[in-house]
Amino acid sequence: MLYLTGIYEQIKILFSTHKEEVTFLAMKNINTMEELEFNPEETNTQKHLLENKRKYVYGKIKRCRNADSKALLQQDVETMTAQIKKLRKEVLLYERIKKRSFKIKKRNVTNNE
Repeated sequence: MLYLTGIYEQIKILFSTHKEEVTFLAMKNINTMEELEFNPEETNTQKHLLENKRKYVYGKIKRCRNADSKALLQQDVETMTAQIKKLRKEVLLYERIKKRSFKIKKRNVTNNE
């Protein structure tokens, strides 16, 4: 019985992962492999720009003497961190989807032969 519970948990995790990927594809309106190839590059660029901007603001915080200005800058950093976290998750989803798509495509080619 314990073995079946483990399998059930694995299946549950697998379906939740696929559900997340399908929802993501629908939300981003991605229908082709070309779109799947282009969008991660754009997302990575946004992520890198935000990371660099956040580094710059961290430097401003170190040099800032005014407590009010420092608090505002720290809020900006928190906002950027949340955005970066979201972009990182998107990049990982793109990679997982692309990896799984190639596996499925390879399996379909093998089955058709």
